Amino acid sequence: MALSDGRYRSRLDLAGLDPATVVPEGCVAAALHARHKRLEEVVERIGSALGAPADGAAALLQELTRRSRQGPPLVIVAHSLGSVIAYEALCAHPDWPDLTLVTLGSPLAVRGVVFDRLAPPPPAGRPAGPCP
Repeated sequence: MALSDGRYRSRLDLAGLDPATVVPEGCVAAALHARHKRLEEVVERIGSALGAPADGAAALLQELTRRSRQGPPLVIVAHSLGSVIAYEALCAHPDWPDLTLVTLGSPLAVRGVVFDRLAPPPPAGRPAGPCP
């Protein structure tokens, strides 16, 4: 994701790499590492990166919904506990437009720790795509 950011990318020497294996510049609209950050700070940083300052998480989600209906499909990439938060948020908002959720290092399927506590629970007690 960092290679998508032109400011970061300009500091790297990519001359020896096959262009087909390098993330295209500009393909990630916003990225941040949320560890040890409060929700308010995460919302502010995402809003700022997208040029859409939002007054709280609900306002930011409304703006993302509006943009995804008018523009290219929305892709959310979430890591670890962020994938649980993203999954539950998507299930709680079936009115949001279609999007893709990519999870990395996700504990979603870990029974007895996360899977059995998901809200809403997966249909029929089996892993499935977000939202029935």
